[in-house]
Amino acid sequence: MAISKNSSPQVRGLSRRRCLALLAALPGLACLTGCSLFDTEPLRIAAHGWLGYAPLFLARDLDYLPRNDIHLMESLSAGDSMELLQGNAVHGAGLTLDETLRLLDEGLDLRIVLIFNQSLGADVLLARGDIRTLRDLAGRRIGAETNAVGMIMVDTVLKEAGLSRDALTVVPIGADGHEAAWRAGEIDALVTYEPIVSRVLNSGGARRLFDSRRMPDTIFDVLAVRADSLSRHARHLELLLRGYFQARRRLRDNPIDTSYRLTNFLRIDPEAIIAAYRYLELPDAVINRRYLSPGKASLVPAAERLARWMTDTGLLHRPPRLDNLLSAAYLPRETGL
Repeated sequence: MAISKNSSPQVRGLSRRRCLALLAALPGLACLTGCSLFDTEPLRIAAHGWLGYAPLFLARDLDYLPRNDIHLMESLSAGDSMELLQGNAVHGAGLTLDETLRLLDEGLDLRIVLIFNQSLGADVLLARGDIRTLRDLAGRRIGAETNAVGMIMVDTVLKEAGLSRDALTVVPIGADGHEAAWRAGEIDALVTYEPIVSRVLNSGGARRLFDSRRMPDTIFDVLAVRADSLSRHARHLELLLRGYFQARRRLRDNPIDTSYRLTNFLRIDPEAIIAAYRYLELPDAVINRRYLSPGKASLVPAAERLARWMTDTGLLHRPPRLDNLLSAAYLPRETGL
């Protein structure tokens, strides 16, 4: 799914055992005995099963990426991607904007080199059938991740409903527990995101009560890369982004074929994949350049608003410096991408 789709309340150091377990999923890494990377290693990028990141893996499967030079890792969650990045096990990761701000707050020097998507309805408040309005949430139990995305969604819902925070109970649930908590009847409503939204709706008994279309310029997913990796992997990053945009164009021009190719990665049916993409904006290379360059269209104002909210709510120690956060240097120049 900017904002957090990570179930961990805080960033933790990556343990050696955890690092090795995650790295075992990457090709050619079985012989590694630690988490440090060498200058001769290929570019390594981690991302979990999210719609916005899917074109990266589509690019890999369509051989748009040089396999010996770029390795993609399908992590289990955003939390795993953050740990791998913080542990120097990968050079970059697909993260929400707030997850990137949290890592900056922890002292990691990162650059955003790509905007994968803006959520325009892909982040959703689902409710059971007897809850028909936001006011009906009073006295109910809402499951949500207790970090930025979940709490911004909850705060916005409360404001629109005219309810105080103590009018309902927020049940902290990581994304990996959303479906189980819903099936067990532990909650009356759920703040979640695709593809979980589609799976819960398909199971019956849920309705979309609120979504991120009513929160524009808030929820972004980005590719965050360690600043100390940029010079060593400049050419790799250019190839990665070119392949990504080629796959994005393939997704746009041939959605039926590509949705079938993405079923294993996203774990929802092809028809649901096509439907879910209606709730995301995937900016092309031209729009990406505007987001990542100085000016009125830059991502910086959205990041500053988010950082202030996260600082006020205790998710950040202090607003991070954002003057060097964005880089458009690795985007392709072709307007067709």
